Amino acid sequence: MPMLTYAQALVAPLHASAERDPSLNFFGTSFLLGPGNRAPQLEQLRELYPDRNHDAPISESALALLATGAAICGTRMFVHFGRATFALEAWSQLLGETAILHYSSGGQLHVPLVMHGFHGVFPVESAQHCGSPQAMLWNSPGLQIALPSTPADARDLMAAALADDNPTFVLSHTALLGIEGDVPLSPGPGLGHARVLRRGRDVTIVATSFMVQLALRAAELLAGHGIDAEVVDPRTLVPFDWDTVLESIRRTGRLLVVDETHRSCGVASEIVATASERAWRELRAPPLRAVREDLHVPYSNAIKSHFVPTVETIIAAARTLVGS
Repeated sequence: MPMLTYAQALVAPLHASAERDPSLNFFGTSFLLGPGNRAPQLEQLRELYPDRNHDAPISESALALLATGAAICGTRMFVHFGRATFALEAWSQLLGETAILHYSSGGQLHVPLVMHGFHGVFPVESAQHCGSPQAMLWNSPGLQIALPSTPADARDLMAAALADDNPTFVLSHTALLGIEGDVPLSPGPGLGHARVLRRGRDVTIVATSFMVQLALRAAELLAGHGIDAEVVDPRTLVPFDWDTVLESIRRTGRLLVVDETHRSCGVASEIVATASERAWRELRAPPLRAVREDLHVPYSNAIKSHFVPTVETIIAAARTLVGS
């Protein structure tokens, strides 16, 4: 079982897919610049397939339309937007074309397109670069959304997205790139399968992306307070594994959702709403959210820590839920 960084695991499926599928092309501005020297295989990818690696001009709308057109014509595409918020420049194309082509063509057209971008609050950046647009993407039917939180999931979800004929957005949190973890040789579950990362009996903590790492740390510390927390990672928003999440909630009777999208109309809001509708009889307390507030992210690192969930805020919310 090899030990890989998240960045290395994210790139590995690109190599495997490029070797297997001669139609796969890579487009982007500063292609996967984020992993830096922690992912030297990117240079190998350029050397092995120079005719399939394209550094595009900074025009996200043109890039999205080009990739969508190529995909429906039979070329499997991988597009890197850099920061996920830069994809907002392509919103008209992604939501008004890419997401609806399969439906509006009566199933005749497929869009084998994988899009990637970095989301989340980052120390040296501010509002335009620190967004997490996955809730907005979730609000547009037709796009699959993956949020890998571990190196193993980075490999497995990226591989599943590259093999899929539907447009898929893979979002990576910048804080995850350097973490290391075991990546089994055999592939794990793909899109639409949640993971229960820690079993517990007192409260279910549903966390996404980098928040999964914080939730696991918080769960260990909560044990010292006599609170046995269960941590569930949905891994993908579309498709969403409601069965696993609801089973956990019904077992513990309490729900805390930890996510880095905004409080209003965010990922946590949807999970809490659906859980309240479908498991309200089993809930012993109103669900809580630990989320990003409805504010722009400042440049100051000293202030940033007050804008997103922390281990401490997760612990406080969980203790409130169980009355500890």
